[in-house]
Amino acid sequence: MLILVFSITLITFASSQILPDTIVISKFSSFIDSTLSQGVDVTNSSDYLILKTSEQENLAKKRRATITYYGTGEPKTSTGDRDTVTGNPMKVIDGDSRTFCQIRPGGDGSYILIDLLALRRINKVVIITFGLNQSLRPRAYTIYAGIDSLQLTRIVQKTDNQDVKTLDIFDPIIARFVKISFDVVDRFSSTVIAEIEVYGVGYLSSGEYYSKVIDVGQPVNWGWAEWEAELPEGTGITFQFRTGSSPSVNDTWSQWSPEISSFEVLKVTEPRRYIQFKVNLSTSSTETPILKRLSIFYHKKLVAKSITLEVEPSVVPILKRTEITCNFDVEVDDNSLGIDTLIIFTPSPANVESVTLNGNPVAYSVISSPEYVKIAFQQPINSSSRISVKLSLTLYLDINEFPSVVISKMTASNPQFVDTRKRGNLNSWTVLTTDVPEKLIVDLQINPNPFSPNGDGLNDKTQISFFLANLLVERNLKIQIFDLTGRLIKTIFDGQSKAFAYISSNSFTWDGRDENGRLVRPGVYLLRVAINADTGVESVFKTITVVY
Repeated sequence: MLILVFSITLITFASSQILPDTIVISKFSSFIDSTLSQGVDVTNSSDYLILKTSEQENLAKKRRATITYYGTGEPKTSTGDRDTVTGNPMKVIDGDSRTFCQIRPGGDGSYILIDLLALRRINKVVIITFGLNQSLRPRAYTIYAGIDSLQLTRIVQKTDNQDVKTLDIFDPIIARFVKISFDVVDRFSSTVIAEIEVYGVGYLSSGEYYSKVIDVGQPVNWGWAEWEAELPEGTGITFQFRTGSSPSVNDTWSQWSPEISSFEVLKVTEPRRYIQFKVNLSTSSTETPILKRLSIFYHKKLVAKSITLEVEPSVVPILKRTEITCNFDVEVDDNSLGIDTLIIFTPSPANVESVTLNGNPVAYSVISSPEYVKIAFQQPINSSSRISVKLSLTLYLDINEFPSVVISKMTASNPQFVDTRKRGNLNSWTVLTTDVPEKLIVDLQINPNPFSPNGDGLNDKTQISFFLANLLVERNLKIQIFDLTGRLIKTIFDGQSKAFAYISSNSFTWDGRDENGRLVRPGVYLLRVAINADTGVESVFKTITVVY
């Protein structure tokens, strides 16, 4: 067994920085919210957190099942079609004995195949006849199991069954698939199965641990988490967090943060006094992950007592260069460290046009990327005030958000997330777009064009940029180069994409080489960008000129 000991200690502090406080959980039984937690065990593992064993859990419930009919066993409707109600095999693993799956007389050899969706060590199968009706029982059946649905081992065979609720116990076998073959079906009466249950030894495939609400006594700037865990091959652990200002979770609390499995600053609303964490355990093997310790770091000293963002205007035209203003209302007190840096995460590349403090220009420097703008102030902001940042950018999504963080040099490793107000049903950092474009591919640009891939360091590559608009689900996107005879020269991209701004550092490049890595001859070539749309394939063509 491969054991991975996972522990994160990535944060180092300069002598001038403030050290964080820490919540350390090493006895998970003391923190568990037993009303929410399921599938986990904290009592039989030295207070470590592990998955629950599966002896009392139906491993087949709500997994996956298929049925194969032989002979005349397939149930039919009055029109002669397959009856998808009484012939639905998922009914035998739904945990409801009032539903059923039917095999008609003459269906000898028909079988149900159950996929447990993970390797399990099974040792018991129960078959429950619908209504516990003796005439509907399986007369003769065979149970097979294995890790491959095509190569199964026979583990039980009953040639004369009289039970309406069978119980077959056998030596444990590692299996993902369980097959029940109904070898004999009565000549005059259907075999009707209400439930098939599979039990085993070992661990459940997944579990969720919810902590109690933890109170740190005052609103704090939540930081990051460290943990120590054993992760046998095929197992996993992820974490989620949420915060609030009340001791009971209510509508004012933040949503659960995205799952993390490695170091990240916690994406939660702050400053907040209360926190709750969730641990998601999983295994696709017969082992369990073991969580031994979790530490949550935070700073009592805040960057600002509160800082709230509202973006104006709240509605702009889609795919048109526009200006928006991000207004940050800052409140500071004696516990505030002050703002040295402000980072605004942007849905598309943005330029900073101006920054003002209470309406007056302020000295700053900017670092921009396709995903954010980072504004460093020459003097820290230590007073209650309004910071207004004017951005120019092109928005291409229906709903665009501008989450932000502020940073103090004293706690540089722990940004404080900016809060938001509600504006109707949306956060106040949200901007909507109108005038949905007719086309999905918008503003296709090639720069430079012509270009000269001769290795002199000047214009050796050309950038291909465009907006992919109005796509909420992934569709196939192709970017290809052809010669003027229509022969394919190079496929630059062939994959799935949603709406996205393929501009700036996210744009595509062509280095003037073909599929075999050879430089193409000078001349005119054809660029094709194509996306699968509901009405067919939408394509845009442009010429590219190669010169030497």
